[in-house]
Formats: sequence, C-alpha cells, structure tokens
Amino acid sequence: MTSTADRLRLYEHAKETWGDEPARTLMELLPVDPNDLATKADLAVLRAEMRAELHQAFADQTRTLVLGSVGAIMTATALSFAASHLV
Repeated sequence: MTSTADRLRLYEHAKETWGDEPARTLMELLPVDPNDLATKADLAVLRAEMRAELHQAFADQTRTLVLGSVGAIMTATALSFAASHLV
C-alpha cells in the first residue's frame, strides 16, 4: 500500500518537474487508497453484470411489445368482424 511518505515524494518530484499547480492537480486526482482503483477483473465482472441486466431488460421489452401488438391486432380484427356483420 502507498504510504503518505510515498505520496509526498511523488508530489515533490512532480512539483520539481512540472511546477506546483500541476503537481497539486495530480495529487488531487490520485486516490489515497490504491485499492479504490478498478482492476481489469473488476471491469470484466461489471461488464458481465451489465450485459445480463441489459439482456433481461431487452427480453422484457420485447415481450411487452409483442403481447401489446397481438392484443391490438386481435382488437382490430374483432372490431372489423363486428362491423362487417352490422352492414
């Protein structure tokens, strides 16, 4: 794990190389705890979870659209049939 002394050394080196403002910006953007960074494995798990959720959402949406369309077609057919018998 990165210690405070390590971070201070990095800041001092960045300050000497780039100046005070860029060094300060760098330190603000770096997490204090390196364990807060996502690994490739973390991203792969997240990707798999998101794909599964999207797959389920698309399946639900498709089922809703198909059943709604079938209902609308049946209603239109029934109305057409009823109207043809009235004439």
